[in-house]
Amino acid sequence: MAISGPDPRLHGAVFDDLDCGIIVLDAQHRIVGWNAWLAIASRLEAADCIGKTVDELFPHLRHGRLASAIREALESGASSVMSHSLHSAVFPLRTHTGGVLIHNVSIRPVGDGATPHALIQITDVTAASHRERILRERQNARYNAVVESAPDAILTLDAEGLIQLANPAAALEFGYEPGELVGRPVSLLLADQPEWDAAWRTIIAGGPLARPIDVMARRKDGSPSYLEVSASRWSSEPQLFATAILRDVNERRAAEEALRALNQTLEQRVAERTADRDRMWRLSSDVMLVARYDSTIMAVNPAWMTLFGWREADLVGRSLREFVHPDDIATTVTDEGQLIRGPKTLRFENRYRHRDGSYRWLSWTAVPEQGLIHAVGRDVTDEKQQALALARAEDQLRQAQKMEAVGHLTGGVAHDFNNLLQVVVGNLEILQRNLKAEPARLQRAVENAMTGARRAAVLTQRLLAFSRRQPLAPRPLDLNQLVHGMSDLLSRTLGETVRIETVLADDVYRVEVDPNQLENAILNLAVNARDAMLQGGALTIETANAQLDDHYVGTNAEVTPGQYAVISVTDTGTGMDRETLIRVFEPFFTTKEVGKGTGLGLSMVYGFVKQSGGHVKVYSEIDQGTTVRIYLPRLMGETIEEIVAEDLQEPPPGSRSETILVVEDDDDVRMYSVEILRELGYRVLEAHDSASALRLLERQEGRVDLLFSDIVLPGGVNGEQLAERARAVRPELKVLFTTGYARNAIMRDGRLEAGVELITKPFTYAALASRIRAILDQQA
Repeated sequence: MAISGPDPRLHGAVFDDLDCGIIVLDAQHRIVGWNAWLAIASRLEAADCIGKTVDELFPHLRHGRLASAIREALESGASSVMSHSLHSAVFPLRTHTGGVLIHNVSIRPVGDGATPHALIQITDVTAASHRERILRERQNARYNAVVESAPDAILTLDAEGLIQLANPAAALEFGYEPGELVGRPVSLLLADQPEWDAAWRTIIAGGPLARPIDVMARRKDGSPSYLEVSASRWSSEPQLFATAILRDVNERRAAEEALRALNQTLEQRVAERTADRDRMWRLSSDVMLVARYDSTIMAVNPAWMTLFGWREADLVGRSLREFVHPDDIATTVTDEGQLIRGPKTLRFENRYRHRDGSYRWLSWTAVPEQGLIHAVGRDVTDEKQQALALARAEDQLRQAQKMEAVGHLTGGVAHDFNNLLQVVVGNLEILQRNLKAEPARLQRAVENAMTGARRAAVLTQRLLAFSRRQPLAPRPLDLNQLVHGMSDLLSRTLGETVRIETVLADDVYRVEVDPNQLENAILNLAVNARDAMLQGGALTIETANAQLDDHYVGTNAEVTPGQYAVISVTDTGTGMDRETLIRVFEPFFTTKEVGKGTGLGLSMVYGFVKQSGGHVKVYSEIDQGTTVRIYLPRLMGETIEEIVAEDLQEPPPGSRSETILVVEDDDDVRMYSVEILRELGYRVLEAHDSASALRLLERQEGRVDLLFSDIVLPGGVNGEQLAERARAVRPELKVLFTTGYARNAIMRDGRLEAGVELITKPFTYAALASRIRAILDQQA
């Protein structure tokens, strides 16, 4: 081989002895090596090729795959190997006999980084190609012979379902001449066969048939023939084809029909029964087991895995009692004993452990037989949960109905009682204001009577709070600010034996609530906590955020899912048992001694929170203390108003130039209201119902500045309706409502509507005077 170049590894006559062609290229793609084998195959001597490029010798390869591969080899370095196969017409070479040479081309980088070279190796595969062609021709001949001689019908179909080839067995099967089937649609033979239509779509889409399918074909004479069809898709670019083998199963079907018609032998019946039982064992959704009398599990069906996650290997050989809920062990052992001694067990229920640690309820039917227990268990967990949910719902309904009935009763009592208290408080105030300092005994008696009346007023407010009938004036509120502002009040109320701690979370949700009523609720909880800590202790008030989800809502009555701000009041007191916790919110229920409490504190808290759209939860254990959590719904998009103490200074008196219309059906209450308003200096008109009030307004020639009306009035027209009709007559009229029991007259969901002014009974002289003056001084 003639070689030129700087790399001595390329020199030598060894390449001339190789039974393949070798070309060596330098970095400029020039030929520096051309061995003897290649000189014979190409008819080009080495001397004529050295120094030239492959492109010069074979110009048609200049932009082909070989040129690209050479560039890659010279650029990639000696560690890279690339192989390319080219047809002899692209790289023309000849065999020693002069025929076309079929060859493979491999290109390899050689040399170091300083002197890169590329080596092209050409291998003769002519003989192998000839052998492959001959083998393929022989295989095709054998295939054709097999198809022609096959006893089964064989059809080749194109993608449109047209028959391209049909062997003699196919023509014979369908009653056609050998050439008649070619070009016809296969649907001619398999008309109205949904099984074949579905299988054909699967085959054309490239999916294999899971198993052969049975179809009924129509012969040329119209007679049916039952066939078993296997088919697969193949391609001969660019066309798709499918080959279908159709096996005659008419005899098999006839035998099957005859077998079904025969009277079954005893052995067959036993076999069928065993198969049915095995099938039921495998397919049943109920769990089945076989166990010894000592509860050792011998066999279980697959439903254990589906229902409980236990495999057969996890259960067999272990005691059934290992998986029973601890609370059900005793009853299970008793039932097993009865089962061994007696008849089958029906509907015995107990709980079994799931692989994840949870438990599910099973209802068992079991029979003893030859020293073994055969049992079937049906999953009744959902039924149990539904029954429990129904019982809980019924209990909540009964409780709600009871609370609603008590609420109506307490609201009605509070209404009438407030009217009575208004008379008592009002007249005591008149007496107190007009009683001279002497004698002292009378003054003390009046003060004591006022104290009792005020306590009675607080009691009625608690009744209204429990019945969710108290008027609320909610406003946006920062809970942390409210709790912080109550520190001094709580310290004075609870005394030195109670240590108060506050834990206020950052970014507590804003709420909309009546701040005065919320303070009362927290104070009530704090006083209850103090009474539970007889020797003193710690009271912790916390704020936090909470998300109540559907699961929590499902287990608690009257709760809406969503975001809540939470106030928790926790004590270190004596705690409560389960029976007490169940009744803790009932009105007049108390664990305190007679005379130590009314039993309305927690009832008031409960009613107020529910009326505010919230939720109350109590957690307690004996000797571990109690936690009461108040959940108030989060307020979105409102600014927070600071809580400002009301100015309790007595307002300036009225004048005769200001007229007030008092509407009150209770004569004593109306008499008191008229008297103190006149005492304040106002000109006063009075009416006992809406009709009288409207007539007064229509006849009155002078100005009427304010309507002071009870909400609940006789005659079918309440205070709100009266105010609406009165303003139609006198648009400038201002309104102040009063009530001892507001129902829903001027409230929506327990809240005062915007712009509505209300003073609750029993009101004091100072409170009424202040509210009247404030309303009259408002700018229209």
